[in-house]
Order: sequence, then C-alpha cells, then structure tokens
Amino acid sequence: MKRRLLNLLTAMSLLLCVAAVAMWVRSHVTADHINYFRWVGSGRDVVERHRMFSAASAEGALIVSTMQVLRPEGGFESGSQTGWRYGRAPSHPDHILRALSLPFFGGPASVDVRGAGFAFQYRRGRFTAMAPWWSLLALASALPALRAWRRRRSGRRASRGLCRACGYDLRASPGTCPECGAAPAPVPSRLR
Repeated sequence: MKRRLLNLLTAMSLLLCVAAVAMWVRSHVTADHINYFRWVGSGRDVVERHRMFSAASAEGALIVSTMQVLRPEGGFESGSQTGWRYGRAPSHPDHILRALSLPFFGGPASVDVRGAGFAFQYRRGRFTAMAPWWSLLALASALPALRAWRRRRSGRRASRGLCRACGYDLRASPGTCPECGAAPAPVPSRLR
C-alpha cells in the first residue's frame, strides 16, 4: 500500500513538473489569467462587495491573488458576472508590475515583501503571492528525484553484494542481513 501511494505521488509530481515547464515556457509568450467572481444577491440587491480569486501566469511567474471588488455604479444584471473567466494577452514585463501594484484595490500595501523572483503582498481586502515557475518545478521534482536516487543506490548495493536496506556486506552471510535482519533481494541478471 505504501509503495502504491508513493508511486502515485511520484507520477503526480512528474505530471506537475511537465505542467510547470509548459507554463514556464508559455508565460514568456502569452500571459494567461483565470478569474472567479461571485456576486451575492440579485439585481439591485447585490452586496456592495464580493470576493474574487485570480491566477495568472506571465513572464516566468505564477501570480495568485484574492480580493474584494466593489460593485460598479448601477450594479449588474443578476448573475452576469458570476463564474469563471479566462483571458490571455501577449506577455509583457508590465503584467507582473500591474498585478503587484493595482492602486484601486484596498489602498497602500500594509505588507509588501519581494525578493529573488518571489513576492507577497497584503492590502486591506487583497492578498497577492507570486512565485517563479522554476521554484514550483523544483518543488514538484523533489519526490521523483529522491525516489530515483534511492532506487539507484539500492541497485548499486545489491550488485556489489551489500544489503539493500543498510549497506552491510552480505558476501559472507548469504541468508538474512545480520545487521538489520532484511532478506536480500535477488540480484537482477542485468546487474550481475
């Protein structure tokens, strides 16, 4: 069960790696964004504020934000702005600057931390976080890299007559490992 779960997590991590590379490359050509709006009420009874979730990919970075948006003058028709919206534009360095400095949402930033391609910003009613795609790729590739390294190390140990679990020399004791009690796995013919 544990091995199947690790295999599933490794496969999902590899898929995330492929997606991160694809989005990283695409973000230098096209700025994609997806927004979710939800107005509460209907007609003129729409609440003055609502929450909006937004995710954007531009110039090698993923930008995620959530904010309160004011209802425009005169309101909207019932449900006209509720739901998902997708858009894209040619990528330009100003996309990131605009995402981190929208003056019409919440006034001056109360928290604004930036560095090494990362950014975190909080204004009254608005939160924005930015991470470069390379950092998400590194995070997603950690589990597959660790599993590959362990598998290679285990194969090398077995081919040299060592215990796969602890590395103890098993050439003198062909049964179980006297150090950890693990039974030696048969050496694959390609490693002999």
